[in-house]
Amino acid sequence: MSFDLERAKSFVSEVELPDRPRGPVAQGPDDKPIYETVKSQATIVGSDVISFVTGVEDTLREAISDASLLAQLHANEQVDDEEDIYQW
Repeated sequence: MSFDLERAKSFVSEVELPDRPRGPVAQGPDDKPIYETVKSQATIVGSDVISFVTGVEDTLREAISDASLLAQLHANEQVDDEEDIYQW
């Protein structure tokens, strides 16, 4: 499978996402998880739990987490029935 950077950029720039939630949020917009290459970690991203073993670069951990959240938000916008896990 080949990777098409232009297609990926186009998807990210055009994807429809839900509006930001109103009211209090658990984490502020400037607060980011602290990923550390030198230890194993797990993080909750939307409805996923993602774990990383020691040695996975912090920038890769952040990219994987961001991509997972983007995919979930996009799926939420595309599929009305949250019970239909196959369509989601």
